[in-house]
Amino acid sequence: MRPIAADELEVFAGADAVAFGAAVDPRALENLRPVLDLSRSRAVVDGDRLVAASGSIGFELTLPGLTITPAAGVSWVGVVPTHRRRGALRLVMGALLEDAAARSEPVAILTASESHLYGRFGFGVGTSRLSWTIDRRDAALASPPDATGALALLDAAEARSVLPPLFDRARRAQPGDLDRSDQWWDANLREPEGPPPRRGARFTVVHRGTDGPDGYATYAVEGNWEQGVPKGQLVVHELVAQDAATEAALWRYLFAMDLVEVVEARNRPVDEPLRWMLADPRRLRMAGVRDELWVRLLDVPAALAARRYAVDGELVIEVEGARAYRLAGGPGGAECGATGAGATDLTVGLADLGALYLGGVAPSTLARAGRVVESHPGALARADAMFATQPAPFSRSSF
Repeated sequence: MRPIAADELEVFAGADAVAFGAAVDPRALENLRPVLDLSRSRAVVDGDRLVAASGSIGFELTLPGLTITPAAGVSWVGVVPTHRRRGALRLVMGALLEDAAARSEPVAILTASESHLYGRFGFGVGTSRLSWTIDRRDAALASPPDATGALALLDAAEARSVLPPLFDRARRAQPGDLDRSDQWWDANLREPEGPPPRRGARFTVVHRGTDGPDGYATYAVEGNWEQGVPKGQLVVHELVAQDAATEAALWRYLFAMDLVEVVEARNRPVDEPLRWMLADPRRLRMAGVRDELWVRLLDVPAALAARRYAVDGELVIEVEGARAYRLAGGPGGAECGATGAGATDLTVGLADLGALYLGGVAPSTLARAGRVVESHPGALARADAMFATQPAPFSRSSF
């Protein structure tokens, strides 16, 4: 096992693609070049063949209380089919987590292709995402938006200038969200080569208020006609707004799109307010809720001290297979350190502590599932109050 060399990037991408039963996408390879820090990559080599690939990205993760912590975003993890169940995954994951800890990143994060794999490495589900659909004819808002700004469509160059500062303000106000590098924006807003696609063309619309841009939406429209009747589909990729009025104005724009029958969103927060903005909330059909960001605490005291807590309180939390930690925290700050033998309030596994970390699930919910044990009456209620997060944690960025 070793980091990859600069001239092995295509082989690295090939091994990762094979692991997922796919071919290397040339555009994806070009997007990978500026993003992958070779010193953060790990590969397993058998003879002259690269048989397992992995790497990580340094992120800023927004925490409850709107503090920021460094986080290692584990990605590109794959083992080719000929070398599975021989310890290669454990090798690269162990090396990535050790590397992140050495970089003083107290938290590791990932999005899981297979949900059964990562609990054994200490990762728990930290955020979830909501998918929904609505018939455009049923998408009337209960009240007209108060926003007085103007909407404009942007080309790729304009979007590259306008969107990053808007997103950066939004991600700092959203627990569970991540920063986006210049390389991320370059890759995701690059104009595709060749003629524009007839189906699934992508668009960006910005809302400009009295003080400048204050929201945007990115979306794709897939045209479809049945016997001459338009039945297109509009897929919302991202909607970011500085305030509720701007958000309503952007939804009204999307719901007014001609030639569209269905509007669909695949990555929205679980506390999505849109349902309550509609004249008929039932018409928003929930397509599903699934896990998104998985969280693993690499330095438990540093990670727990980095976030803020909804109310002042103290807890002694024992992590199974490790040790106990005394946490004292509130809205103004937190302290956490290892503690010796004594009264323990809660006992929790490392993966479930990761699930609790961003406030995406209450300690009492995990206790009812048999994943958290309360040692003293009242400890769960205190933990619920401390770990509560508003808004619900949500991650907009894939990696």
